[in-house]
Amino acid sequence: MYICILNTEIAVRSIAGQDGCKGLDAIIKICQEKPADLLNMNMFEVLGSEKNYASFLLFCAQSVRPYSVYIDKVRCKEDIDKWITSDDDALCWVILQNSVERWNSEYALRNGKRTIESEYSVKGIMEIKLTKEEKHSLPPSLYTESKIDTKRKFCGWDETGIKAFREVKHANIQFRKDSMAETGIVWKGYNETALDTMVKELDKHSPSSKRKAASARNEMEKMKAQRLESLYSMKGLSRFSNIESVAL
Repeated sequence: MYICILNTEIAVRSIAGQDGCKGLDAIIKICQEKPADLLNMNMFEVLGSEKNYASFLLFCAQSVRPYSVYIDKVRCKEDIDKWITSDDDALCWVILQNSVERWNSEYALRNGKRTIESEYSVKGIMEIKLTKEEKHSLPPSLYTESKIDTKRKFCGWDETGIKAFREVKHANIQFRKDSMAETGIVWKGYNETALDTMVKELDKHSPSSKRKAASARNEMEKMKAQRLESLYSMKGLSRFSNIESVAL
């Protein structure tokens, strides 16, 4: 699921004129510019703000909860603390640790081919094919894969990965506990910002929002047609006039 989300987002961003999901900017920036920071077992030290935590959850929440459950929780605006646990946060963080180096290397390969080879210049990142040799050259996943010569072996979560999960979980529990120690304002802020970000993103892509956007576009087209019609009916308008430029 993670790789699907990341690949889709990179593919969208690689198309001219497309910025992708703005809510994911923060976590993608951390993954691409500071991947070594992800090895810190205290995820909140790395994220450092409500906005970054919201970006992280937007990226990963659908991977630890069925999509139907995610939609229901977000639409009902249910407190994040009630359906995203410390275990969930920790699992998402170690998945990033496990795979981010490979993801970044794959992106660099694809983007490099698009820059150098003219046949790829107009294609999105994920349309660019990697050869078998290029795929084998990618670094192995940190906790779940071993690499001997050119062969890869998926081995499940190794002891290092399991230990990392436990450490991240412990730090997560401690952060929540410390944040709630007095007034709970800090953790409440993290919760509310994350939920608000999810709600806005869901609303943006909901059928009702798409219908509203389509309706607005149709209304604009209708107004443009009316303006063109009025120009055609003007007696003093030369038949050689640039109708489109006048209308716009």
